[in-house]
Amino acid sequence: MHPKHGWSGNIRRGKQLASIINSVRSRARARGAIGLYELSRRREAGLDSSLSHAFDVLHSPSLGAIIALGILLMAIFLIWLVVAEALYIAIFGYAAPTSIEQFITDLLTTPHGWTLIIVRWGIGFLFAALVLSISAISFPLLLDRDVVRRSRCTPRFA
Repeated sequence: MHPKHGWSGNIRRGKQLASIINSVRSRARARGAIGLYELSRRREAGLDSSLSHAFDVLHSPSLGAIIALGILLMAIFLIWLVVAEALYIAIFGYAAPTSIEQFITDLLTTPHGWTLIIVRWGIGFLFAALVLSISAISFPLLLDRDVVRRSRCTPRFA
């Protein structure tokens, strides 16, 4: 523990580390879900659905769009982190709590703490609904169909 920062420095570093770990875990889950969807699609089509075909996604004609969608979801996650930090600063200010116990006490026993809990829950719900609405339709569609080629439209005059 650095004497200048005390507990607040450790709390901030802990939040950053937890955020990075959760980001990596969620990306791994998304990759696994895409691979499982590919296996499910192959089984439904009557093709070989052994585990080695989970990586056939890498040969998909829509791979660029899948990567772009992953980058969009990562950008939404980073925006959510910025919004969450701004909300904390708007409610509690820039002063960091002196200890974890102080933070929990402030969070659970003060009106500011309950405001943070309720508003952050609502904003988090909106971000989750946005991500679900994007990913629940787009990833399966991109894996199942060659959307990139079919979505090109040219204006027809005549």
